[in-house]
Amino acid sequence: EGLLFVTVADNGGGIRREQLDELRKTIDSGQDAVTKGIGLQNVHKRLKMFYGERYGLKIESEQGAGTTVTIVLPLRWEETKQ
Repeated sequence: EGLLFVTVADNGGGIRREQLDELRKTIDSGQDAVTKGIGLQNVHKRLKMFYGERYGLKIESEQGAGTTVTIVLPLRWEETKQ
């Protein structure tokens, strides 16, 4: 489908479902975070601004089984003249 997926995963303790839901909500909100640890939100927001709404971060986690963060990018990107 013309997508590039870059995945980073760990086998750590994972994230509790409630925390994961809150993290996803914060990242997807598009509003500036008022808490510390805004790195993921910033990266997600910039990817969407630069490449489009189809792209950004996807976070999956299972408590006790680790966390996976996937960066979704266009497989090919051509710079447009501005």
